Amino acid sequence: MSADSAEAVEALVKVKGSDAPGSTVKPFAYEGQLNGFDIASFQAGINVSKVSGDFVFIKATQGIWYKDQLPSKGYDYAAWADEAPASGKLVGFYHYAEGGDPIKEADCFYDVIKAYKGRAVVALDWEQTSNKLFGTGFDVQWCKRFLDRIASLMDARPLIYMSKSVTHKYDWSSVAVDYPL
Repeated sequence: MSADSAEAVEALVKVKGSDAPGSTVKPFAYEGQLNGFDIASFQAGINVSKVSGDFVFIKATQGIWYKDQLPSKGYDYAAWADEAPASGKLVGFYHYAEGGDPIKEADCFYDVIKAYKGRAVVALDWEQTSNKLFGTGFDVQWCKRFLDRIASLMDARPLIYMSKSVTHKYDWSSVAVDYPL
C-alpha cells in the first residue's frame, strides 16, 4: 500500500439520532465505545440476551448456497436477530464470501436479510477459508462489486471485515473510500 492510502477504518455503530461518539478532536478516543461479538452456527444454542455486549453480528449466509438457520440444531440467524434488540443489543448481519459471482452472493445475502432493512447493519466477511478468490489479486475488485450491490439494495453503507494482515496485502483505498474496513 502507498503511504497515503487507507489501511483500515474503525467503525462505531451508534443509535440513529444519538450524539457523535467521543471527541471530535481525537476521533478514535471514544467514551462509551460499543462492544459486541459475532456468532454463527459454531455458537449453536447461544442465548444472545445472556451474553454481555452492545451489539451482535450474526452470520446469515455464505456463498449462494448457505443460510445460517437450522433451529433444531440451535442456530437460527432470524431468532438471534429478533432476540438481540429485546436485550438492548444492536443487530448486524454478515455474509461469508466464497469468491463466486459477487452479484449473486450479494443477492443471496439480501434475500435472506431484507426483512431487517433499516434495522440492522450489514457486513462482508472476507477470509481465506472456503474462499476461492482470496489471495488471487482479485480480492479488492470482488469486494467492491459485492459491497456496491448490497449498498444499492439496502440503501445503506455495508462494512467489510478481514484480518489486519489482509488490509496490508492489497490497496483497499477504492473500497475504504465508501465502506469502512
